[in-house]
Amino acid sequence: MRIFATSRPTAAATPDALMAEMEAEVEAGQSFYADGLIVEAYMDPAYERTFMILEAESVAAAKAVFDTYPHVRAGLIAFEFTPLIGMPAVRRHHEAKGTALPAWWPPESVS
Repeated sequence: MRIFATSRPTAAATPDALMAEMEAEVEAGQSFYADGLIVEAYMDPAYERTFMILEAESVAAAKAVFDTYPHVRAGLIAFEFTPLIGMPAVRRHHEAKGTALPAWWPPESVS
């Protein structure tokens, strides 16, 4: 399933605390991307929040992996997870045009 994940810093997220674990944090993110969990990933210009599209069996499965992020384990960031479905307008557009849905279209989406 497709999942939207966004992070937010906690009160404990000082610049020094974040930088102390940054290399391990980046390595974890690279691993999650290589494994196909992270499909798309973005940050705000201030480098304070992340916004990601994930592909996982469930929100619980995605959360279990993200709970291993060093910054999450250290209580520096927290993630929110939102399951996604495709918008009916996109499906109807493709049906009307007789074109295939995009490759990224969530398979469990309804119209």
